[in-house]
Amino acid sequence: MSFLKFLRQHRLASFWFVLCLSAVLLSNSVPFLQSASAAVPMASMTTTDSVRKTVLENGLTVLTKEVPTAPVVTVQVWYRIGSRDEAQGVNGIAHQLEHLMFKGTSDRPIQFGRL
Repeated sequence: MSFLKFLRQHRLASFWFVLCLSAVLLSNSVPFLQSASAAVPMASMTTTDSVRKTVLENGLTVLTKEVPTAPVVTVQVWYRIGSRDEAQGVNGIAHQLEHLMFKGTSDRPIQFGRL
């Protein structure tokens, strides 16, 4: 059944649905959006606020941010290497190493999410 045929068969229900939906969306949309944006200042919505940068002796850069409202720890590792850094003739090495990082090997199985 096509959508237009469905609408023709259910004209009255479609009319009331569209009417009610429009009324809900138009009735309090502006004050609702204004009160939501006023509740949280824009400065607190940025993700780089209070990020601390530490460079270790081995050159590793560590970025940390404490979020007291979230009782979790997240760790991400980013490497500044990739296919653009590969020499001619060794194409695909960066991609292979990427797979080893998240799939592991038979000697070094993956251990994400485990302590």
